[in-house]
Amino acid sequence: MRLLLPLPPGQEADRRLGVTALRELYAFPDQPTWRALMVSTLDGSAAGADQLSGSLGTAGDARIFTVQRSLADTVVVGAGTVRAEQYTRLSPERGQRVAPLLVVVSRSGSLPAGVVPHSGRQGGVVLAVTASAPIQARRHAQSVLGKDAVWELGEGGIDHHALRERLTSLGHHRVLCEGGPTLLGSMCAAGVVDELSLTWVPQVVAGAGPRITHGPDLALSLRPRLLLEDRGTLLGLWQVSD
Repeated sequence: MRLLLPLPPGQEADRRLGVTALRELYAFPDQPTWRALMVSTLDGSAAGADQLSGSLGTAGDARIFTVQRSLADTVVVGAGTVRAEQYTRLSPERGQRVAPLLVVVSRSGSLPAGVVPHSGRQGGVVLAVTASAPIQARRHAQSVLGKDAVWELGEGGIDHHALRERLTSLGHHRVLCEGGPTLLGSMCAAGVVDELSLTWVPQVVAGAGPRITHGPDLALSLRPRLLLEDRGTLLGLWQVSD
Protein backbone atom coordinates (compact mmCIF):
# COMPACT_ATOMS: atom_id res chain seq x y z
CA MET A 1 0.00 0.00 0.00
CA ARG A 2 1.41 3.37 -0.98
CA LEU A 3 0.56 6.97 -0.21
CA LEU A 4 -0.14 9.10 -3.29
CA LEU A 5 -1.54 12.24 -1.65
CA PRO A 6 -0.40 14.16 0.31
CA LEU A 7 3.24 13.38 -0.45
CA PRO A 8 6.03 15.62 0.92
CA PRO A 9 8.36 17.01 -1.79
CA GLY A 10 11.20 14.63 -2.63
CA GLN A 11 9.66 11.69 -0.75
CA GLU A 12 8.90 8.46 -2.58
CA ALA A 13 5.60 6.66 -2.15
CA ASP A 14 5.70 4.32 0.84
CA ARG A 15 4.40 0.80 0.17
CA ARG A 16 4.78 -0.26 3.80
CA LEU A 17 2.15 1.76 5.58
CA GLY A 18 1.52 0.05 8.90
CA VAL A 19 -1.52 0.27 11.15
CA THR A 20 -0.10 3.19 13.14
CA ALA A 21 0.54 5.25 10.00
CA LEU A 22 -2.91 4.45 8.60
CA ARG A 23 -4.59 5.43 11.86
CA GLU A 24 -2.76 8.77 11.74
CA LEU A 25 -3.75 9.36 8.10
CA TYR A 26 -7.43 8.53 8.72
CA ALA A 27 -7.72 10.17 12.13
CA PHE A 28 -10.95 12.12 12.60
CA PRO A 29 -10.69 15.91 13.09
CA ASP A 30 -10.98 17.24 16.62
CA GLN A 31 -14.48 18.61 16.07
CA PRO A 32 -17.60 16.41 15.63
CA THR A 33 -17.33 14.83 12.18
CA TRP A 34 -19.61 12.64 10.06
CA ARG A 35 -17.62 10.62 7.51
CA ALA A 36 -19.38 8.61 4.79
CA LEU A 37 -17.72 5.31 3.85
CA MET A 38 -18.52 3.79 0.44
CA VAL A 39 -17.07 1.56 -2.29
CA SER A 40 -17.48 1.76 -6.06
CA THR A 41 -16.36 -0.02 -9.21
CA LEU A 42 -14.52 1.93 -11.89
CA ASP A 43 -17.76 2.18 -13.87
CA GLY A 44 -19.63 3.67 -10.94
CA SER A 45 -21.53 0.77 -9.37
CA ALA A 46 -21.83 0.60 -5.59
CA ALA A 47 -22.69 -3.12 -5.79
CA GLY A 48 -21.36 -6.20 -7.52
CA ALA A 49 -23.24 -8.66 -9.70
CA ASP A 50 -24.94 -10.02 -6.56
CA GLN A 51 -26.27 -6.51 -5.79
CA LEU A 52 -24.18 -6.35 -2.59
CA SER A 53 -21.37 -3.93 -1.82
CA GLY A 54 -19.55 -6.58 0.19
CA SER A 55 -18.72 -8.51 -2.96
CA LEU A 56 -16.62 -5.57 -4.19
CA GLY A 57 -14.22 -5.80 -1.26
CA THR A 58 -10.47 -6.06 -1.78
CA ALA A 59 -7.70 -6.61 0.76
CA GLY A 60 -6.82 -2.92 0.73
CA ASP A 61 -10.43 -1.86 1.18
CA ALA A 62 -10.89 -4.29 4.06
CA ARG A 63 -7.76 -2.96 5.75
CA ILE A 64 -8.88 0.67 5.54
CA PHE A 65 -12.43 -0.27 6.56
CA THR A 66 -11.11 -1.90 9.74
CA VAL A 67 -8.87 1.08 10.52
CA GLN A 68 -11.76 3.53 10.18
CA ARG A 69 -14.08 1.38 12.28
CA SER A 70 -11.38 1.37 14.97
CA LEU A 71 -11.34 5.19 14.97
CA ALA A 72 -15.11 5.71 15.05
CA ASP A 73 -17.33 5.87 18.12
CA THR A 74 -20.54 5.48 16.09
CA VAL A 75 -21.64 3.72 12.90
CA VAL A 76 -24.82 4.93 11.15
CA VAL A 77 -26.38 2.65 8.53
CA GLY A 78 -29.73 2.14 6.83
CA ALA A 79 -31.90 -0.81 7.84
CA GLY A 80 -31.97 -2.13 4.27
CA THR A 81 -28.16 -2.27 4.19
CA VAL A 82 -28.11 -3.97 7.59
CA ARG A 83 -30.32 -6.74 6.23
CA ALA A 84 -28.66 -7.06 2.82
CA GLU A 85 -25.09 -7.04 4.13
CA GLN A 86 -25.97 -9.11 7.24
CA TYR A 87 -24.77 -6.66 9.87
CA THR A 88 -24.64 -7.73 13.49
CA ARG A 89 -23.94 -5.69 16.60
CA LEU A 90 -20.42 -4.29 16.46
CA SER A 91 -17.46 -5.68 18.37
CA PRO A 92 -14.39 -3.66 19.41
CA GLU A 93 -11.69 -3.31 16.76
CA ARG A 94 -7.99 -3.25 17.51
CA GLY A 95 -7.23 -0.30 19.77
CA GLN A 96 -10.81 0.10 21.02
CA ARG A 97 -11.92 -0.58 24.58
CA VAL A 98 -15.59 -0.53 23.65
CA ALA A 99 -17.37 -1.17 20.38
CA PRO A 100 -18.91 1.70 18.42
CA LEU A 101 -22.60 2.42 18.84
CA LEU A 102 -24.61 1.09 15.89
CA VAL A 103 -27.38 3.46 14.77
CA VAL A 104 -29.82 1.77 12.39
CA VAL A 105 -31.99 4.18 10.39
CA SER A 106 -35.42 2.75 9.55
CA ARG A 107 -38.32 4.74 8.12
CA SER A 108 -40.60 1.73 8.65
CA GLY A 109 -39.54 1.22 12.26
CA SER A 110 -38.74 -2.44 11.59
CA LEU A 111 -35.81 -3.76 13.62
CA PRO A 112 -33.43 -5.99 11.59
CA ALA A 113 -33.09 -9.40 13.21
CA GLY A 114 -29.31 -9.53 12.89
CA VAL A 115 -28.68 -6.80 15.46
CA VAL A 116 -30.82 -8.39 18.19
CA PRO A 117 -28.32 -10.95 19.67
CA HIS A 118 -26.01 -9.35 22.18
CA SER A 119 -22.90 -10.45 24.06
CA GLY A 120 -20.87 -8.58 26.62
CA ARG A 121 -18.26 -7.22 24.18
CA GLN A 122 -20.71 -6.17 21.49
CA GLY A 123 -21.80 -2.56 21.34
CA GLY A 124 -25.20 -1.02 21.77
CA VAL A 125 -27.82 -0.45 19.11
CA VAL A 126 -30.12 2.51 18.51
CA LEU A 127 -33.02 2.44 16.05
CA ALA A 128 -33.80 5.83 14.50
CA VAL A 129 -37.39 5.94 13.19
CA THR A 130 -39.91 8.43 11.89
CA ALA A 131 -43.08 9.52 13.63
CA SER A 132 -45.03 7.91 10.77
CA ALA A 133 -43.54 4.44 11.41
CA PRO A 134 -46.21 1.87 12.45
CA ILE A 135 -46.70 1.90 16.22
CA GLN A 136 -46.49 -1.90 16.43
CA ALA A 137 -43.04 -1.89 14.82
CA ARG A 138 -41.83 0.80 17.20
CA ARG A 139 -43.20 -1.02 20.23
CA HIS A 140 -41.49 -4.23 19.15
CA ALA A 141 -38.18 -2.40 18.79
CA GLN A 142 -38.64 -0.82 22.22
CA SER A 143 -39.34 -4.22 23.79
CA VAL A 144 -36.06 -5.56 22.35
CA LEU A 145 -33.74 -2.56 22.66
CA GLY A 146 -35.43 -0.55 25.41
CA LYS A 147 -37.46 2.63 25.09
CA ASP A 148 -34.40 4.90 25.29
CA ALA A 149 -32.84 3.14 22.29
CA VAL A 150 -35.65 3.92 19.84
CA TRP A 151 -35.36 7.52 18.68
CA GLU A 152 -38.25 9.21 16.88
CA LEU A 153 -36.68 11.77 14.56
CA GLY A 154 -38.73 13.42 11.84
CA GLU A 155 -42.08 12.85 10.20
CA GLY A 156 -42.02 11.45 6.64
CA GLY A 157 -38.25 11.02 6.68
CA ILE A 158 -35.46 10.92 9.23
CA ASP A 159 -34.37 14.37 10.43
CA HIS A 160 -30.61 14.01 9.99
CA HIS A 161 -29.86 17.28 11.78
CA ALA A 162 -31.79 16.08 14.82
CA LEU A 163 -29.90 12.77 14.70
CA ARG A 164 -26.58 14.54 14.51
CA GLU A 165 -27.45 16.90 17.36
CA ARG A 166 -28.56 14.01 19.56
CA LEU A 167 -25.41 11.99 18.94
CA THR A 168 -23.22 15.03 19.55
CA SER A 169 -25.03 15.78 22.83
CA LEU A 170 -24.27 12.22 23.95
CA GLY A 171 -20.57 12.61 23.17
CA HIS A 172 -20.52 10.72 19.87
CA HIS A 173 -18.22 12.86 17.73
CA ARG A 174 -16.57 10.39 15.30
CA VAL A 175 -19.41 9.07 13.15
CA LEU A 176 -18.96 6.66 10.25
CA CYS A 177 -21.92 6.58 7.85
CA GLU A 178 -21.90 3.29 5.92
CA GLY A 179 -24.84 3.77 3.55
CA GLY A 180 -26.66 2.58 1.61
CA PRO A 181 -26.99 4.96 -1.32
CA THR A 182 -30.47 6.28 -0.44
CA LEU A 183 -29.45 7.12 3.12
CA LEU A 184 -26.19 8.71 1.99
CA GLY A 185 -28.01 10.73 -0.68
CA SER A 186 -30.43 12.13 1.90
CA MET A 187 -27.59 12.88 4.32
CA CYS A 188 -25.67 14.77 1.62
CA ALA A 189 -28.82 16.70 0.70
CA ALA A 190 -29.32 17.60 4.37
CA GLY A 191 -25.74 18.86 4.63
CA VAL A 192 -24.68 16.67 7.55
CA VAL A 193 -21.80 14.85 5.80
CA ASP A 194 -18.36 16.35 6.42
CA GLU A 195 -16.11 13.82 4.67
CA LEU A 196 -16.34 11.04 2.09
CA SER A 197 -14.10 7.98 2.22
CA LEU A 198 -14.45 6.28 -1.17
CA THR A 199 -12.75 3.15 -2.44
CA TRP A 200 -12.53 2.42 -6.17
CA VAL A 201 -12.00 -1.27 -6.83
CA PRO A 202 -10.37 -2.32 -10.15
CA GLN A 203 -13.53 -3.83 -11.63
CA VAL A 204 -16.20 -2.95 -14.17
CA VAL A 205 -19.55 -4.69 -13.77
CA ALA A 206 -21.91 -2.95 -16.26
CA GLY A 207 -25.55 -3.74 -15.45
CA ALA A 208 -27.80 -1.37 -13.55
CA GLY A 209 -26.06 -1.28 -10.19
CA PRO A 210 -26.66 1.66 -7.82
CA ARG A 211 -24.37 4.67 -7.52
CA ILE A 212 -22.96 5.51 -4.09
CA THR A 213 -25.72 8.11 -3.64
CA HIS A 214 -29.35 7.99 -4.67
CA GLY A 215 -31.99 10.70 -4.47
CA PRO A 216 -32.81 14.19 -5.73
CA ASP A 217 -30.22 16.20 -7.64
CA LEU A 218 -27.69 18.08 -5.56
CA ALA A 219 -24.39 19.86 -6.08
CA LEU A 220 -21.96 19.05 -3.30
CA SER A 221 -18.35 20.11 -3.77
CA LEU A 222 -15.48 18.26 -2.11
CA ARG A 223 -11.71 18.61 -2.05
CA PRO A 224 -9.18 15.75 -1.79
CA ARG A 225 -7.47 15.13 1.50
CA LEU A 226 -5.88 11.72 1.03
CA LEU A 227 -5.27 9.12 -1.69
CA LEU A 228 -3.75 5.65 -1.34
CA GLU A 229 -3.18 2.79 -3.79
CA ASP A 230 -3.02 -0.92 -3.06
CA ARG A 231 -2.66 -3.43 -5.93
CA GLY A 232 -4.98 -1.46 -8.19
CA THR A 233 -7.45 -0.39 -5.50
CA LEU A 234 -7.63 3.37 -5.00
CA LEU A 235 -8.66 4.65 -1.57
CA GLY A 236 -9.50 8.30 -1.19
CA LEU A 237 -10.69 10.68 1.48
CA TRP A 238 -12.41 13.94 0.55
CA GLN A 239 -13.54 16.85 2.69
CA VAL A 240 -16.79 18.64 1.91
CA SER A 241 -16.02 22.20 0.84
CA ASP A 242 -17.45 25.06 2.88
